[in-house]
Amino acid sequence: MERIILIIWLLGFFGFANAQTDSLDIKKDSIEQAGIISTVKDSMPAQDSLTLAKKKDKRPNRNLPADPPRRFSLVFARTLMLSGSSPDSVPINATGSGTYSISGGLKFFMYRDIVGLRFAPGLSWTQITYESTNLKTFPVIKDSTSNSIDQERHTIVHGEASLSLFTNLTRDEDGDPIIFLEAGGNVGYIISANYRQRFTDDNGLRHKEKLRDLETVEDANGSREFVPLKYGVFGRVGYKWAALTFQYRLSDIFDEFTDDIFLPENKVGFKNPKIPPIEIGLTIFF
Repeated sequence: MERIILIIWLLGFFGFANAQTDSLDIKKDSIEQAGIISTVKDSMPAQDSLTLAKKKDKRPNRNLPADPPRRFSLVFARTLMLSGSSPDSVPINATGSGTYSISGGLKFFMYRDIVGLRFAPGLSWTQITYESTNLKTFPVIKDSTSNSIDQERHTIVHGEASLSLFTNLTRDEDGDPIIFLEAGGNVGYIISANYRQRFTDDNGLRHKEKLRDLETVEDANGSREFVPLKYGVFGRVGYKWAALTFQYRLSDIFDEFTDDIFLPENKVGFKNPKIPPIEIGLTIFF
C-alpha cells in the first residue's frame, strides 16, 4: 500500500514539473517574438533617417554654377556730350548732342568667370546739335540767312570696335556679374555723315532739310571735312545688365575746312572747331 502511494506521488510531481517547463518555454518564445517585433520597429526610423540622408547627399552643390555664364550679349549705349568746354563761337546743345551705339559683345574669360576681355564690334551714330547764339560762327553765322534757323545738326556714322578688360566683383549662382568694373578703348572709321537744318520760312512754316550728305570724307577740292579715324577710351561701373559709362574721345571730329560753305565771313584761315571730348551715359546689356 505504501509503495502504491509513493508511485502515485512521484507521477504527480513529474507531471507538474513538465507543465511548468512547457509554460516557461511558451513565455520564452513570446518574449523572443516580442523582442524581434520591437527590434524591427526600432530599426524603421533609422532606415528613414538613412534614406533622408541619402536624399540630402543628392542635392546640388550651391557652390557650383547651375548654368555657365553668358559669353555673348547685345550692347546698347547712349551717352550725352558735356558741352561745358565748347567755345561761344561753336555753342553745343548738350541734350541733343552725344552718341548712340549698338554692338555685339563677346566675352573671353581669363581667370575663371571673374576677369576677362570683351570684344564688341558695331556701329555708332554721333550727333552734334548747335545752339543759336549771338556769337555763333559755326556751322552758319547767326542772322546770315533770310530764314530763322531753329536747329543745326551734324550726324556722323562710324563702324567701330572696342576691346575692354572687365572684372566681376560679385556674381550670381550662374556666374553672371552682379557688380562689375570695365575699362578699355575703341577705334572706328567713318562710314557716312550729313548736315541738317530745321528752319522757319517767311510764312512761318517749319522745314527740315538735309543740306549736305557727306558720302565721302573729302570734298570736291580734295580736303577732308571730317577726320576719318575715331579713337578713344572708356570706363564702366555696372550692376547686372546696366552700367554707368564714361567716354573720352582722343581724336578730333572735324578737320581743317577749305570749302567756302564752311568758311564764316571775316574768318580767314578758319580751322576745325573743337568739339567737347567727354561723354557720359548709360550702357544696357541684353
